[in-house]
Order: sequence, then structure tokens, then C-alpha cells
Amino acid sequence: MKPLLIGVFLFALMAGCGGDEGFSGSPPRDCVDEWNAPGNAENRAVVSDDGDYGAAAVGVVYVNHAAEGLSGEGCTFLFHDDSRFISVDGMWDDGASLRWGPWLRGSWSEEQQDGTQDNAAVRDDGALEGR
Repeated sequence: MKPLLIGVFLFALMAGCGGDEGFSGSPPRDCVDEWNAPGNAENRAVVSDDGDYGAAAVGVVYVNHAAEGLSGEGCTFLFHDDSRFISVDGMWDDGASLRWGPWLRGSWSEEQQDGTQDNAAVRDDGALEGR
């Protein structure tokens, strides 16, 4: 997935333009299972080493960008504390595992929090638990 598309999706989510359909209720089970899988230890370490993120918004992302040759479904993970966030998206590459995009980092505001529905708790080791 192109970094630009990931950034556009994340911007729309945080600005409240993307709606909250992908983040309402419980986090998607397949996304949480893939995040917590043994093969994803490296990404969990990024989260646990980067800060004390207690909350996450986990959702499904759909991409249909014919000009870039991109289409499909994946998962988006947004971790934050009171002042900053990190986020990563993954696209299902073979139906069984996620192909990870680049990490995005930035500041986090009260306005962004108002537009985000956290649906997962982050353990100290970076693993996720549904709320």
C-alpha cells in the first residue's frame, strides 16, 4: 500500500471525515488475532518501546485506487496517549496475513480523540485486548 494512501486515510479518520463505521463496537477479531500473532512480535515491540499507549482504535480499511493498482481490504491500528499517536495499516496479501505499511507518528489532540472510538486496550507488551 502506498504511504500517501495510508496518510490520507489516517488524516480523514483523525479529522472526523472518514466516519466511524470501522471503529464502532468491538475491534475486528481477525485484525486483533493477526496483531497478537507470534509472527507480529516486531510491530508489537514498536508499540511497547515507543511509549505508554493505553488505548487503540482498530478497524477495517478498504482501498480501491485503480490508478495505483491498489484494491482490497486490511486492518488499521491507531495507538495513542494524551499527546501523541502512532499508526500502521496492513493489507491482506493472501487472505491469511497482513502486509504492513509504514508507521506514522504525530501529535494527538482532544479534537482527534473526540472523533475516535477506542475499541481496544494495549497491554505492556504491545498486544491488544478488545474492550
